[in-house]
Amino acid sequence: MKNRTSWVLSLALLGIAFGATTGRAAADELKRVESAALERFAMHSGFEGGMWTHYVPEDVNGEFESYDPIGLIAGSLIKTDCSISWQDEDGKLYCFASTASLGHFQDWPHTNVEKARKAWTTLSENVPPQS
Repeated sequence: MKNRTSWVLSLALLGIAFGATTGRAAADELKRVESAALERFAMHSGFEGGMWTHYVPEDVNGEFESYDPIGLIAGSLIKTDCSISWQDEDGKLYCFASTASLGHFQDWPHTNVEKARKAWTTLSENVPPQS
């Protein structure tokens, strides 16, 4: 039994060592392929960044000084660029840090606005000054 355990342990260590060296080579190759694909797409799409570029509106200010409402509900100040947003029927704009946050918010928008508003009154005291 002792020999079998030593043999399995030796084999596992060899596999880890082999995986580390081949893993780096695979990661480098993947980066090279991704870079080439990005360059090719940007060249044919007519703008820099290709499909990985998203639209960030200029001079847009969402409610709660563009902090993510779901982050506020969770007790965190997560600043957003408003590239992911939602507008209610009153025209108020809410900005989100991720599509997951937006999706969660949209399950119960009015309830989440009220929860975020309550959290904002407490958390806004800790907002760092804008530079």
